Amino acid sequence: MDQTDARPPRWPSVTLYGLGFAVNFLDTLGVGSFATTAATLKLGRLVDDERIPGTLSPNVTYRARWQGWGDWLGTATVAPQEIQFKSFGEARLVARSLGLRSEAEWRAYKSENGLPPGIPARPDHVYASSGWRGFRDWLRVPSV
Repeated sequence: MDQTDARPPRWPSVTLYGLGFAVNFLDTLGVGSFATTAATLKLGRLVDDERIPGTLSPNVTYRARWQGWGDWLGTATVAPQEIQFKSFGEARLVARSLGLRSEAEWRAYKSENGLPPGIPARPDHVYASSGWRGFRDWLRVPSV
């Protein structure tokens, strides 16, 4: 709205409130969609175009400050492809310091205690092309 415009801001109409209620209800059922809502608002001229966001993708809208979905949703969850793991050598030192003797012990430990930061649950996948030679090497289990 122009700064010189003395008119008070438009309040949403009863129709717009009804549409909002219907959209929210359909969204809870998994039926709603941003595209249909935006199209309805535009075609029905229910709100000014500048009040309709161009996207409901916060990673696009807030690109400059985007820190991931876990940050956006407040869960602190990091997508697997975004996790920063320690280098193979550093991670292997940490794994060896745990005193585990087998892959089964490794899996039990990670299930019961969780793993230290930067240590992958599946080192065999993460370090497959970075020096991985099996769990015996990972945990420094002597050969028999």
